[in-house]
Amino acid sequence: MKTFRSSILLLLFGVLTFNASQAQSCTSLFSRIADVFNGLVPTVIELRTEAAELIAGTIIPVDDLDEISEKIEKAQIDAYKAIGEVVGDKGSPGAVNLTVPFRNWEGKLYLERTFYVANSSFDNVTVEITKTGGKNGADIAVCKYDVDGNYKTSKRKSIDKGKDTEGQKRIIEFKGMKNEKYLTIHIVAKGLASNKFDYRMKVTGSFNVEKLAEEKKTLTTKPMSSEAIKNKSNLKKN
Repeated sequence: MKTFRSSILLLLFGVLTFNASQAQSCTSLFSRIADVFNGLVPTVIELRTEAAELIAGTIIPVDDLDEISEKIEKAQIDAYKAIGEVVGDKGSPGAVNLTVPFRNWEGKLYLERTFYVANSSFDNVTVEITKTGGKNGADIAVCKYDVDGNYKTSKRKSIDKGKDTEGQKRIIEFKGMKNEKYLTIHIVAKGLASNKFDYRMKVTGSFNVEKLAEEKKTLTTKPMSSEAIKNKSNLKKN
């Protein structure tokens, strides 16, 4: 009887307690994220070109920047829709597709959750996660992939357990993201499965103004390639 009881306790301990190493996995890729990426490439290049053409000196006018951000977000949503995927589906028990920007995700975490973020025209992508309640903490891993789905690098942070850690915020930023990179976000609860981790997450993007200025110079001095002209023509037709 004692052996049986010990076995049950060990099983419960394994189910109810989570190890930080569970947040370290960066290998599970959304099977169709490459399709989303490939569908977006001509569009994000076009939108980035538009951003470079708009830049004046070192500042993009706020209204113009907002308009480009909306176009970038819409392009990602359209790409997901094209392969039958939903963006920001809170009802889904599995992985969730997000865009850049994605301004507000309110979640309650008992075990773990994965988010997929398609490529965009932004140079920098920032993930911000804030604990809003609950007793549990969380381990966070944000992983970067290239166009072929190969893992490149990751950044990891944690939020502590305890009710007194409400309000703790963790910010993870990746640079050099334009056109060719996308992310996965893994959040794993730290604590008991009977408790929860309430959180708010947002994903934002920003341009590297100096790089845009360089690209603007290239646009004015270098003729477009036949492939770029073809892509631009196809985009206008669609």
